[in-house]
Amino acid sequence: MINLKASRYYNNRELTWLDFNERVLDEARDRHNPLLERLNFLAITQNNLDQFIGVRMAKVEKRMQLYPELRDMMGLTYQNQLNGIRKKTRDMIHQMYQVLHDLLPELHKHNINLLSVNRLTPYQHKFINRYFKNYLLPTIVPSAVDATRPFPFVRSGQTWMAILIENPFTETESFAVCPIACAFPRVIKLPSNEHHDNFVLQEDVVKSYIKTFFQNFLVEGVACFRLLRDQDIALDDRHTTNLLRMVNYHLRELQYGKPLMLELQKGTSPKIKRFLQHHYSLTDKDTCEVSGPLDLHFVGQIVKSVKGTGEHQKLFYKKFMPFFPRALKEGDIFSAIRRHDWFFNRPFDSFQPVIMFLQQAAEDPKVVEVRISLYRVSSTSPIIKALEEAAENGKQVMVLIELKARGNEQANVKWAHDLQAAGCRVIYGLRGMKTHCKLTLVVRREGNGLRRYVHMATGNYNDKTAKHYVDMDILTANPVVANDANKIFDMLFGYSRPDALQQLVIAPFSIKKFIKAKIKQEIKNVRKGKPAAIFMKMNSLSDDAIIKALYEAGYVGVKIHLIVRGICDIRLNNPKISKHIKVHSIVGRFLEHSRIYAFKDGKHPQVYLSSADMMPRNLDRRVELMFPVLDSNIRKQVLWICKLMWKDNAKTRVLQPDDTWKHVHIKKHDKRLDYQQYYAKHAKQIAMKLYKHYPDCV
Repeated sequence: MINLKASRYYNNRELTWLDFNERVLDEARDRHNPLLERLNFLAITQNNLDQFIGVRMAKVEKRMQLYPELRDMMGLTYQNQLNGIRKKTRDMIHQMYQVLHDLLPELHKHNINLLSVNRLTPYQHKFINRYFKNYLLPTIVPSAVDATRPFPFVRSGQTWMAILIENPFTETESFAVCPIACAFPRVIKLPSNEHHDNFVLQEDVVKSYIKTFFQNFLVEGVACFRLLRDQDIALDDRHTTNLLRMVNYHLRELQYGKPLMLELQKGTSPKIKRFLQHHYSLTDKDTCEVSGPLDLHFVGQIVKSVKGTGEHQKLFYKKFMPFFPRALKEGDIFSAIRRHDWFFNRPFDSFQPVIMFLQQAAEDPKVVEVRISLYRVSSTSPIIKALEEAAENGKQVMVLIELKARGNEQANVKWAHDLQAAGCRVIYGLRGMKTHCKLTLVVRREGNGLRRYVHMATGNYNDKTAKHYVDMDILTANPVVANDANKIFDMLFGYSRPDALQQLVIAPFSIKKFIKAKIKQEIKNVRKGKPAAIFMKMNSLSDDAIIKALYEAGYVGVKIHLIVRGICDIRLNNPKISKHIKVHSIVGRFLEHSRIYAFKDGKHPQVYLSSADMMPRNLDRRVELMFPVLDSNIRKQVLWICKLMWKDNAKTRVLQPDDTWKHVHIKKHDKRLDYQQYYAKHAKQIAMKLYKHYPDCV
């Protein structure tokens, strides 16, 4: 009997996340992608890595101090994990700069240039001279660092400049520092003709005029540096009496996080390097020297500055029109939902129906109540506006807004205040866990009673990310689903724990148990000679109980197809248990964010969509939602989409027995299929395939 608890069958979540970011970086290398989109993938890789260091690496460091002997499923201590993280992070940074140096000549071919100050034309020099005198000189004030002038505070991720100076009269050396790109853009666009886009970095301009700031002193060395701090907010709200105050306190404390990593340019003066390391109590193992400009976020600024017109238009992805059903665009949305369920696959289908759903609820005199759970919304959210309007129109509006949503804490505090001021009843989540489910309930007077309408989604109520994230959602008036949704909101807003939901499944109470039961059913089916198969698509897979259950199913012959975008702790290193398990990862134009859990169950396939990944945090410490696809036509459509994803051979990487990820091998006569691009191009035809069953809809 195989011991499925053995550490060799599990991987480490932090290291596999870094593998995912390497797949993102791989998109910057992919020549099938338009050039400026490749540059954008490089900026995304940098952003991902910064967040990983500030949150996940910081957490590992803290846990290493608290639990030095504790081991993960793979058998690694936190010190082992930290060593692996440091090595992979350094390798990744080195690769990122290799990609940058590969892309710059490609950009030059299209007349897009990042120039050094000594390569400017006389006219451009004149422009930079004026720019420096008019904008930079009045705002940049280098700070001396000595006994009476302490080292100024440097925020995480900011680029600063350190200067080594000498007093020619006393021959003593001193240091000064100054920030880069505080008041003005880091990327400065130079005057060029209409066919050229030329840029120079602010720090290169400042370096060329650095002596201006130190009259009668000698400048011996100048170097840019960047500091990454601990950005992990460890919120334990189980004992607080005021969550709002607690979040505000932690947000203020966050900017003073412990220094974790120092980035320097190669060739930095050893004296400057030692000065910075000493100040931040960092060593060589915490210092990374890079062969290019610090902080590759700047390449994203170049992308935004290049106009997507003329020849440069070819350097971006082709625009496409998301599908918007006519029946929803032109009519009463409640009448349309009463006729049948509506399914949307973002971003290929428009997000506008969801906005319209809430806008019509706000305006409709028959609507008496709106309940919604919010995790992340956009900075100019039409969802928030609709909720405020609904409250101002006298409807009861109940909003759960999760203050502990990582990275959105400050924005959500603001939205909570605004919604309360508009007359909404607002709560901030449940003690001890995050509320991550995406659910809306609208109650409307109809006939002699009330009818309830429900929206359920795998992704956030964010109109901006809905254009870039692949997510799925359903609008329904199914009374059983609506009754379950009502019970969930009773739990969230009051003291109630629903005993038996009929269609919906929620974490932390039921999802893990439910998924394990479905896997066991497939095991029973294969033993009885019935068709048995499992398809799961998720962002991350790290729950050991779920992985163990999948191993058990694979061992007896259940065919298992997994699409896992990021963290993936399952391993395929033992053919006896992994022979029937195949794992893909799709990284492409859009961020794969939908979660789909489908089971063959003989000849009666069942499909569920969810806000939850198969991770301990989602299954044990969050309120998550899993909802069934009840409409048979929609269920067939989702299963067809799953097959389309699985056929992707352009953006798919396949997990190997040695834990590496390799591109699908395309044979000579095979057609290349990028499923996202295919779906974007044929969004209307694909939707028509579903809505042909409902002729009034298209």
